[in-house]
Amino acid sequence: MVQYPIVTQRDRYRGKDASKTEKARRFNDASARIEAHLNRQLQNQEQPIKIYLYSVIANELGLSRETVAKCCMVVDGGSNGLTAYRHDMTLGQALEAQSKWIDQASGEPRDSGQS
Repeated sequence: MVQYPIVTQRDRYRGKDASKTEKARRFNDASARIEAHLNRQLQNQEQPIKIYLYSVIANELGLSRETVAKCCMVVDGGSNGLTAYRHDMTLGQALEAQSKWIDQASGEPRDSGQS
């Protein structure tokens, strides 16, 4: 799981090939947009744990899903997106809060495992 702030992938090409330089610039521009977009969402996240799908991010930014997935490769995500916990919580706190929320939503008491 990830937590605010995140840093996305950048293309480090610095050669003299103009087409490769332009390709790297376009990729880096997209990556910066994705990074800023995700960091805004992560900073404003109210849920203890939330899943951010690459397809949704791509749609929100007008980018391809493949571009978003490639830019987010270095973020601790899976093949379809990333899971984040709230920036003002530890991972343990977020997991506990999420468990309580699930219990409340289901209307069933949680078995603490103690008898």
